[in-house]
Amino acid sequence: MDPLENRPGASTGKLKRVWDVPVRVAHLAFIAGIAGAWLTRGAELADWHAVFGYTALTAALFRIVWGFVGPAHSRFANFAYSPQAALRYIGDAMRGAARHYTGHNPAGSWAVYALLALIVATCVTGMIASAGMHALGPLAGMIAFPTADVSFTLHELLAWIILGVAAGHLAGVAWGSYVHRENLALAMVTGNKLEHGDTAPAAPARKWLGAAMALAAIGGASYYILQHAPADTRQRDRVEKTAEASMMAQPWTKECGSCHLAYPQALLPARSWEKMLAEQDKHFGEDLGLSEAAVKKLLQDVNVPAAAWGPWAISSAVPASQAPQRITDLDRWRAIHHRVPDERFKAKPVAGKHDCGACHRDAPSGIFHPRMIQIAKPGTSP
Repeated sequence: MDPLENRPGASTGKLKRVWDVPVRVAHLAFIAGIAGAWLTRGAELADWHAVFGYTALTAALFRIVWGFVGPAHSRFANFAYSPQAALRYIGDAMRGAARHYTGHNPAGSWAVYALLALIVATCVTGMIASAGMHALGPLAGMIAFPTADVSFTLHELLAWIILGVAAGHLAGVAWGSYVHRENLALAMVTGNKLEHGDTAPAAPARKWLGAAMALAAIGGASYYILQHAPADTRQRDRVEKTAEASMMAQPWTKECGSCHLAYPQALLPARSWEKMLAEQDKHFGEDLGLSEAAVKKLLQDVNVPAAAWGPWAISSAVPASQAPQRITDLDRWRAIHHRVPDERFKAKPVAGKHDCGACHRDAPSGIFHPRMIQIAKPGTSP
């Protein structure tokens, strides 16, 4: 006799619908949302990243509600196991003697709790970061730069933790499938699992609700990408042209812009610009040749506060004891651009890392919004 059949909860050999269609759609949304968000981390893909994040968040919130009102095996009460029970299950599974469960087993239950909490936390920190950094999302205009900065760091950390938990969950599913001789991954696709002495009624299919969820996700994503993002980009372009015109009228911009992009003063602390003017005869191997009156006028214009997150993040990270001159040498600039391949800076239309306008259409405005990013276009270098 097969020793597996002697364990508690042995299979009756009958299939039963355990996961209804809404749970399975939410599960697929988790996978699509997490994978899609991970693959769209670049700033120029911020809108796609948001779509995948909102998809995962909506699915997680639905699954939390369904954990209280859904069918038997979807309810949290059905898999409310203690951490000790989860550890015992893992130990039994490693010995090939784990009990069968029709619904979530104790270890799987804690993976569900962890992933739901992590997805919500990751998406919320992402919303806070996007609002403060780029004025995107429902919280736009409500988050300060420092708060957004901290939230962005937490967002990235939580994203890595999600990957670790998800990898552990997949390993557990594979091992559980082997130990119990049941394809648990396929069960989440079909909704059917082997019945193991379970008396709970089969879950209703609720295909209509699952179809409505899928259509809502596709419709919402399509609206965001095809309607909302382009409309907001056009509005942002008008606003940033106004900001650019205001900057172009400033003495600083007129003086520096005669040779190259007039880098916004907020990109460096005031002491950096003061040092540059004090050492104008050594300006990257050239002499600026500015009169005393011109220097005095420019010095009145070096304390402009940052109007956008990018300049604030770069300049605020400079140690108080330093007055750097080259923006692209700063650690924070490199951190922000670390996903940009070096080949892009060497592309024919780009003059180098200092050529901000080659990729940022709004560089003259000093805003550097992700929706204004373009790839390898002629820049602003002389």
